Amino acid sequence: MTHNFNSCFSQIFGDQDATISTKLDEYDPISNWAPIPYTAGAAYYATATLEADFHTVSSSGRYIVVISGSNNGSAYSFVPAYNSAEINASSIGKEFVLIFPHNSDGNSSRLPEISVDLINPNSINVTVQILERRSSTPIAQNVKVPPHSVVKYQFDASTYTKLCAGKDSFVRCPDTSIAIQSSDPISVVAHNYLSGVAGDSYTGL
Repeated sequence: MTHNFNSCFSQIFGDQDATISTKLDEYDPISNWAPIPYTAGAAYYATATLEADFHTVSSSGRYIVVISGSNNGSAYSFVPAYNSAEINASSIGKEFVLIFPHNSDGNSSRLPEISVDLINPNSINVTVQILERRSSTPIAQNVKVPPHSVVKYQFDASTYTKLCAGKDSFVRCPDTSIAIQSSDPISVVAHNYLSGVAGDSYTGL
């Protein structure tokens, strides 16, 4: 399948077939794929910085393209192309993995507020472990969530929201994913907001 899009900074997520068949602009094969941790070789990613122009991406594998950039000092991110099977996932579970995308108003010293709401629909106390992998030594934090309650957990945005963009080539980004494990089923809602500007909230699956 082939897609056309305008781009600035692009991330491509794909399966194993995508790693050997995906091309940019019909002739430039994407070769610098890296496995996504904890997916047992089922998912990979690559990144690139491209000139804002008309580009194509083609692949016989499953993939998702994510475009990020800024316009008049405000950051944006969207999915212009994908060739992926539909995923049926529940918003209630015991294991979640999150990644916070870049969010900026053009002022590098201004950071967003990033957090998660841990929602316990059960009638018992739940213990939730939050594992931050941003350093060589992962940081684990246990959070108690009372029955039928919501607990907000705040993260240090300075360690999560910087893009790993190369000037003209694909680069491998460090693992800044956040793993959440719960003793009983919960729901997780992530928040990524710049105060007074814009942001997003999304449900973990």
